[in-house]
Amino acid sequence: MRVLSGLVCILLAVGAAAAPADARQRWYRGNTHTHTSNSDGDSSPREVAAWYKAHGYDFLFITDHDRLTGVAELNAALGAGGNFLVIGGVEVTDSFRLRPVHLISLNPRAQTPPRHGDSVLDTLHRNVVAIRAAGGVPVVAHPNLKYAVSAGDLKALRDYSLFELFNAFDVTNSGGDASHPSVEQIWDQVLSAGKVLYGVAADDAHTLTRPDRAPPGRAWVMVRADGLTPAEIVGALERGDFYATNGVRLRDLRVTYNSITVETEGGDCEDFEDLEFCFPHTVEFIGRGGRVLRSTTESVAEYRFAGDDLYVRARITDGFGRTAWTQPVFLAGPAAAHTVINAATPDPGLARARAVAPDTLGVLVGTGFGVKPEQARPGPDGAFPLELNGTRVSACGRPSPILFASPTQVNFLIPPDAAPGACEVVVTNPQGAQSRLALTLRGSAPALFTQDGTGAGEAVTYKLFRELPTIFGGEGPRRVIVFATGVGRAGVTATADGQPVAVEAVVPNPTLPGLTQIHLALPAHLAPGTVTLVICAGGADSNAVTVRL
Repeated sequence: MRVLSGLVCILLAVGAAAAPADARQRWYRGNTHTHTSNSDGDSSPREVAAWYKAHGYDFLFITDHDRLTGVAELNAALGAGGNFLVIGGVEVTDSFRLRPVHLISLNPRAQTPPRHGDSVLDTLHRNVVAIRAAGGVPVVAHPNLKYAVSAGDLKALRDYSLFELFNAFDVTNSGGDASHPSVEQIWDQVLSAGKVLYGVAADDAHTLTRPDRAPPGRAWVMVRADGLTPAEIVGALERGDFYATNGVRLRDLRVTYNSITVETEGGDCEDFEDLEFCFPHTVEFIGRGGRVLRSTTESVAEYRFAGDDLYVRARITDGFGRTAWTQPVFLAGPAAAHTVINAATPDPGLARARAVAPDTLGVLVGTGFGVKPEQARPGPDGAFPLELNGTRVSACGRPSPILFASPTQVNFLIPPDAAPGACEVVVTNPQGAQSRLALTLRGSAPALFTQDGTGAGEAVTYKLFRELPTIFGGEGPRRVIVFATGVGRAGVTATADGQPVAVEAVVPNPTLPGLTQIHLALPAHLAPGTVTLVICAGGADSNAVTVRL
């Protein structure tokens, strides 16, 4: 998630939020699946990272089997000038009845051992949960390795958005065989079921010394991001702002509310005097069921969305058989979300997450809400837009400011002046299709934001300090600001470890609608360590969070 006002980046979206593609963004080349001698590779992490840097890569994930390889020394040695980045990762190596069930954990805080399960799907699920808990982003690795992971597994699996569409290791069967679909065919089966899934291409490199077995440099991703940092790269991957390739490079890729445009690089035959040696790119726009919607060799290829398109993606192939794949753009009418989720407590399975009140930052999760992920930026007057890349939201009968919109998620503000009781939320996507949801607003439904975005654990805090000793001796209170949504107009009280806490001020955040700053004075006698904090507004308690003293 991204920071809007200099606070911690948890305050906007349940998932990664994206800035619009603009002049500050650029394309970064990287590999998401790499092994070293720390597992079953033949070369040291330093040698492997140096190879990728020397061959024009901007970033590299080192993903040794069940080991989180440290990257600080590699970045110190190879990342001078900020033009190359090594990011930590792990390949979680699990199985079910001899079928390999592997996942890549991108940029985790810690490695997670294989969790094992009662089926392939259960094994995937348990490992996704563990990877998320460790702060990583899960990628389903080489699903066609021994044909272990099916389209049905990928459709049913939750809380992930990335899988390996193309794995360059020749034993992973990306192309399928006479009895099994290719991974690209599996992808279209999943997409046609309405599930948003982004496809990665990766080396799965194991060797620098044996070019006949899993060498590097054969598949990669091109990621569009604001900068070369782990947060920017991982965020862009998870929101699908990249393309996958095993050799084809694109000059540009543009998505608007009514079209997708692919501009190829080096495939225009007008530049060749001898056409016998010209190999133009073929651009195929693909939709529901894997059907080719349009095929062209134009160097600037456009597809204008039709009213019945569920999704559109592009496959670009050159004369040497190399391919690039863009990510799917979902377009069908929005699927009705089952509820509005409170952005501070985003687990839809919890009753607290479904409690919302006026002036709440709300989240809708479904499909078909927009054509591409985009994070809103406030205008000169500080107001957030009422329309974002063609997506609009109405809440309780009035237009609602939008903070983030994507094919599967919309973050918006429930109006501060809405009355408790019945409220209808209407999402209108860029094609004019609507999704309607009825909900009941509470008078207050306070929820505190936490560092990991789950609504549990350590709170997002600001200006935590202890006053100087008073002239009468003894130390003064510790003052801290915490951040909440759904507070409403009610008075606020607070407790820390069950003891009353002085609430000194309750003020709206000046830059982010729906966010309330609560200024607290924690008693001086509280012991160092962590305390459990709960706020109460209008008789409703918030989630319990911790504050570190």
